[in-house]
Amino acid sequence: MSSWKHEFPQAYAMRYLNHAAVAPWPKRAAQAVTEFAAENCQYGARNYPTWLVLEQRLRDRLTRLLNAPASSDIALVKNTSEALSFVAFGLDWQSGDQVVISDEEFPSNRVVWEALARFGVEVVEVSLGETPEANLLAACGPRTRLMAISAVQYASAWTCPRWARAARPRAYCSASMPSSSWAPCPSMSRPATAPSPWPTATSGCWVRKAWGSSTAAPICASS
Repeated sequence: MSSWKHEFPQAYAMRYLNHAAVAPWPKRAAQAVTEFAAENCQYGARNYPTWLVLEQRLRDRLTRLLNAPASSDIALVKNTSEALSFVAFGLDWQSGDQVVISDEEFPSNRVVWEALARFGVEVVEVSLGETPEANLLAACGPRTRLMAISAVQYASAWTCPRWARAARPRAYCSASMPSSSWAPCPSMSRPATAPSPWPTATSGCWVRKAWGSSTAAPICASS
């Protein structure tokens, strides 16, 4: 971590720990925003083609970071809340569908699913208890359309392991602030012998259509 200290020149004696919310920018991010603002002040949108090149470069790098199939699977969004809303209101919900979440979720990963009540969607809040994985999986039934679990739980800091390979819902949504990983997992909408990537990620939203159905497949929404 010492090699990164120069990127975060915080005030003397400050130890900023709330990095899952509004965290200090690294120096390189502040520099990039400053340079873009200065360029825009002088030239407006004249260099728009160059911006598109930079955007594609970012998508390519995120593709490698997340081990995504292609850069076209990467969607750049403003924050976790916006990405989750794309997922929640982009699915073809049926009355009686269920969304499984934990009772320790950050509001962003709870309120958006509760807003689907007008479509007849039921939110099932699971108490993690002493056996979080077992309790979450036990809550998944025939009506479970999606499981939405943060990589790190807001209330307890419980870290969701790579247990999704045993998951039963037709789609899995992970809101992940502090972690980034990619795990193979069989999906219910695909033969069990075919691996399916189940991501937790940062700085993007990974979306992929379901295999052999009109329902959504694993989706990652993150800040």
